[in-house]
Amino acid sequence: MARHASLAEQLSALRQFVQQPETAEPVQTNWTTVAANDNKPPKDAHGERRWRIKPTLDAMEEEIAGEIVRGPDVYSEFFGRMIPGPIIQIGKLRFSDGAQTERCTMAGIDGKPVAGDYRMPRGAMLGTTDGQEENLGGGSSAKGFNNATMAEIFKVDHRSFVPRGKRKKPDVIFDGDASKELAKAIANTEVMPDVKKCPDGLSLGASRISDNFIGLKRMPSGKGGSEAWQDVYEKMEEKQAFLAAERDLSEKDRAAIASVRSAKTLEDIGVALGQSRKYAKFRGGGKRALLAANENLRAAINKYVSGV
Repeated sequence: MARHASLAEQLSALRQFVQQPETAEPVQTNWTTVAANDNKPPKDAHGERRWRIKPTLDAMEEEIAGEIVRGPDVYSEFFGRMIPGPIIQIGKLRFSDGAQTERCTMAGIDGKPVAGDYRMPRGAMLGTTDGQEENLGGGSSAKGFNNATMAEIFKVDHRSFVPRGKRKKPDVIFDGDASKELAKAIANTEVMPDVKKCPDGLSLGASRISDNFIGLKRMPSGKGGSEAWQDVYEKMEEKQAFLAAERDLSEKDRAAIASVRSAKTLEDIGVALGQSRKYAKFRGGGKRALLAANENLRAAINKYVSGV
């Protein structure tokens, strides 16, 4: 031990023992995960949105073949005669003849948005609306993508989840009665139906197939599922090594180390070991006992834990 090292440096073995590895969690992930810890979006990142416009292009194409309705004939200065009026309706689609208005939001006198009426120009389609429908993501819904992925991993057909309806209370039939009913049904059946073999598939007892495979689930924190077996084995070995090192210590050393977790001063450590408060405080009894326990602990750790 370095003679002039700080107390914290001298007690490195004790600090390591107090922070000894915990038992591996039984449920984590099989995948090696390293958290990026960078949740700040890039400056040029933006969300894509699906913009809903009604009527849709498909709806307009369906109405094109409908009846065309024109407005009253109007006088044309260009031709110098009456000409057919503008088209005001095609199927269910309606168009302006220049006299209709629609509610809108416009800039007021002070520049702030206010509600108002906008005169629709001749030929403009009436009753159209638009608005944000949803934010676009990388694919379909998480649930559907999850189920499809699981089906692809196990090379089985992907089937949709069917919610269970209201269950009817079954009739109670004892084993003896069930055997009789089965024998009666077989006797009344002239030709037994072919045995139908269902194709391989996954359980759909829940809407998410991944609920059946806890080891593959991941939580928002990056944890979840089952930890890699190598990590589990190493943690178990480290835990056993620390326990073996603790068993090699004397009762006095174990008491000194245990008092560290609750003691606030070196004086409290000495008192916990049976020293008088005066001796522990002014003669350094608590500090000497702690340093001695630390040296014994260091030797025990070096004996059982490799690389320490």
